Amino acid sequence: MTPQAFCYVFGINGGGGALTDVRVRTTGLAKVVTVAHYRTTNHKKMAKAGPGGRATIPYYISGATPGYKVRVTVSVSKGTRIGSCSTSFTPHR
Repeated sequence: MTPQAFCYVFGINGGGGALTDVRVRTTGLAKVVTVAHYRTTNHKKMAKAGPGGRATIPYYISGATPGYKVRVTVSVSKGTRIGSCSTSFTPHR
């Protein structure tokens, strides 16, 4: 069975070291890879979902361009099975 992935952004804040979480729900203990596609760069992070299938990946957005939508792609895998989803956020000052 292919692991499904559901993802969303939580906690969008303004500047000054603001933290935004990308939250993922998938198969328990799946490998999770996120890539935030900023205006001038991409930032990759890896995590592992807990036994209940949840993972939270924090991104500091203080350097992100205000008003520019940041797309986040998420890939999950367990064994040879893979799944994916995407979400986005728009930083504000």
